[in-house]
Amino acid sequence: IVTQITSTDHAASIQAIRRVEEALNMREYRFVQGHAEPLVGAITLQLDMAFSRHLPAALAQLRAGEKSNAAVDSVVRLVKHLLNGTMQFFCVPALATAVPSVALQQLIGELVQRLLDPQLMRLQDGAPISKALNRLVLRILQNVDRNMAFSVLLDLLSAAVEGGLQREPSDYMSLVMRCLWKLTKMLPKMVDHVDIDRLLRDVHCFLTRFPPATSFPDDTVTDLPLRTVKMILLFVVKAVGPAAMDHLTL
Repeated sequence: IVTQITSTDHAASIQAIRRVEEALNMREYRFVQGHAEPLVGAITLQLDMAFSRHLPAALAQLRAGEKSNAAVDSVVRLVKHLLNGTMQFFCVPALATAVPSVALQQLIGELVQRLLDPQLMRLQDGAPISKALNRLVLRILQNVDRNMAFSVLLDLLSAAVEGGLQREPSDYMSLVMRCLWKLTKMLPKMVDHVDIDRLLRDVHCFLTRFPPATSFPDDTVTDLPLRTVKMILLFVVKAVGPAAMDHLTL
C-alpha cells in the first residue's frame, strides 16, 4: 500500500489511500500504527510530487481562460484524497503520536509550504483545498505529542531563520510562527501533557543557535522569531509559576 501511494498513476495512488481509509473506518488502528512512519512519508512525498511536478504540468496544458481540464482534475482529486486520508489518520490520537519527529517535521513543512503555493489561486477548488490544508495542520498539532509539536515547529522556525532574515518575516516563517503562537496559547490548558524540561531545553537550543545579540541585532531584521520564543517562556511561567526554575534539568 505504501509503495502504491507514491505511484505516478493517480488512480493507483488514490486506490491505495482508500485502502488505508477503509482500515481506519474499520478501526484497524494497530495495523496502521505499525506502518505509521512509512505511510506518512509516502503521503508527504506524493503531496510534494503532486504540487511540484504533476500540477505544474497539468496547469501548463490549460488554455487561455480555462481553470480546469482532465489533467488538472486528476491532480486535484489526488490531492483531496491525500488530505482526507491524512486527516482521518491524525484524527486518531494513538496514530498521531506514533509518527516520529522526522516524518512529522517533513509533513508539516510540506503542508505549510502548500498553504502558500500560488498554484492554488489558479485552481477552481483552490479555496477548499487551502481550507483543508489549514484544518489538517491544526488537527495534527492538536493530536500529536505536544513536546514533539513544539520541537518540530522550533526546528522549522530555525531552518527559516537560517535561510536569512529581512526586515519583515517571510510568508513561510510567518505561518510557522502562527502555528507556534496557537500551540503556545494552549499551554496553560495542556501543561499536564507537556514535559516542561524538554520544552525549555528546546528553547535553550534555539537561543544558543541564534544568540539574540548577534542574530537579531537591530531593526534591520525582524525579531519576531525571538519574540515568539520569548512568548513560549512567558506562557511556561504562566502555566507553572516559579516552579519553572525547577525544570531546568536538561
